[in-house]
Amino acid sequence: LVAYGAFSEALKRIPASHVSLIISSNPLLTLVLVEVLSQYSLVWMRREGVSGLGYAGAILVVIGVILTVAIQSPKKKKS
Repeated sequence: LVAYGAFSEALKRIPASHVSLIISSNPLLTLVLVEVLSQYSLVWMRREGVSGLGYAGAILVVIGVILTVAIQSPKKKKS
């Protein structure tokens, strides 16, 4: 419930293309966070079996969203 509320508030305040960038980077952030926390040998945290190819694919998705946002952003001309 809190996540949906935060999502709708974000859509009210910033463009949807920027919100999509944040949403698409969340899985990548989660994978990195689990990798870092697994170094501490936590019993309740199990390391994910993601290969380098999986990380590369996730990075490509985030780069694609960044490029889409950059291309769609209207260019402001200075007077």
